[in-house]
Amino acid sequence: MRNLYTLLMAFTLIFVSCDTDKEEYVDLQTKDFNVTAKVQGKSTPPATCAEAQIMAGQHYVAGKLYVSLGKNTLLVTYMTVDGWVIDETHMFIGDREDIPTNGGGMPRIGHFPYKATHDFGTNEVTYSIPLSEVPDCFTVAAHAVVSKLDDSGTVIGNETAWSQGERIGRNWSMATDFCKSGCKALPEDGPIRRR
Repeated sequence: MRNLYTLLMAFTLIFVSCDTDKEEYVDLQTKDFNVTAKVQGKSTPPATCAEAQIMAGQHYVAGKLYVSLGKNTLLVTYMTVDGWVIDETHMFIGDREDIPTNGGGMPRIGHFPYKATHDFGTNEVTYSIPLSEVPDCFTVAAHAVVSKLDDSGTVIGNETAWSQGERIGRNWSMATDFCKSGCKALPEDGPIRRR
């Protein structure tokens, strides 16, 4: 028994000492935002002039990300298609250099300021963010955990997903730049232009 205890302690020390991936985290203030979600509804894309495909597992188009401008809010909508549903969302909006990363430059999605988990079968998620919290031009890094359902509603696969854009970090994580200026705010949802 004593040998087992010694062996466990040795593994613990080795495991802890091998963790060289120090986290560089920009302390982001708590953000003011609302999240709405639809479960298994037929979704109509919002009025927008900025959109990007949501790529699941690097190779599958799971839907689109829409960025719209309302009267007083920025609206970012994840909308899935073809049996894909949204389990979790994590989103960063701001200056690209402020994206939370670890020591290797990889995005730390758990530290993104906008995040939520969603009910099973959710196929549309919209974040409403006060315009006062968003600069004129900004970067969006939109991550999701998605599941693929068969025709009977059974989960047949799970993937991580990113909205398509420029690669950030060493893996396939991506981000896209957008600007609010030049887009007229519509009474409801309206577009913003892609930078």
